[in-house]
Amino acid sequence: MPAALLLAGLGIFGIVFVLRGLNQQRRIEDLRVESESFARASEAKTAFLANMSHELRTPLNAVLGFAQLMQGEVFGPIGNVRYRQYIEEIVRSGDHLLRLPIGGEVESLNVSNAAAVALYEFARLR
Repeated sequence: MPAALLLAGLGIFGIVFVLRGLNQQRRIEDLRVESESFARASEAKTAFLANMSHELRTPLNAVLGFAQLMQGEVFGPIGNVRYRQYIEEIVRSGDHLLRLPIGGEVESLNVSNAAAVALYEFARLR
C-alpha cells in the first residue's frame, strides 16, 4: 500500500511526520557530504605536511651536519670566537627545528582530526 494512502488517514500529523523524516535525511546527507569534504581536505593537508617535512628536513640535516663538523673543528680550529657562537646557534636552532612535529606526527594529527569529525557529526545529529 502506498505511503500516501497510509498517511491520508493521519491528516496533518502524517504530513509533519513525513517532513521531519525528510529533514532528518537531508541533514544526514549534508553531514555525509561535509564529512567527505573534510576527509579530502585532511588527506590534502597530510600529503602537504609530509612533503614539506621531507623538503625541510633534508637540507636541514645537511646544514646541521656541516655545522657539527665545524663545531668539532674536524678540519682545524675555528679562529674567531664569534664564528664558534654562530655555529652553536646553528646547531641549537637546527636541533629545535628537527624536534618540531612537522610530518613526524602527521599520523597522530590525523587520528585527532578523525576523532574531532566523529564528535562534530554526533553533536550535529542530536
